[in-house]
Amino acid sequence: MKFREKFVKYLTEGMSIHIPEDEVFLFYNALEDFINTADNKFIAFYDINDESLVISDIDKDYLRIRYQADKIIFQHVDPASMLDTHVDLIIAGQAFLGVIIFIEQLSPSEDTQFILQRQNDQW
Repeated sequence: MKFREKFVKYLTEGMSIHIPEDEVFLFYNALEDFINTADNKFIAFYDINDESLVISDIDKDYLRIRYQADKIIFQHVDPASMLDTHVDLIIAGQAFLGVIIFIEQLSPSEDTQFILQRQNDQW
């Protein structure tokens, strides 16, 4: 599968991964810590009541991460708030790549070869 096809599939269908039910909160906590300590302007908030993690910067919410049915699901945070500028889409893509890089550090796969070193360095 080509780079674009693979990541479009992740965004539209989710990323298959198994996390034991009693460890899902550990995944969210570790992802939140990873994002909040990275050398970039993203911040993450784990909403335990919603069982999801939101990735934002100081201006906007870009991505909601949810684990369900053995998949990591990528969603808009607020469907009424569109990411409609070129810059918004780039920033949302960077947030998405951050999640992929986090997962690749835990469980490397062939996806690692698709991520540019400069993107990896931002995380």
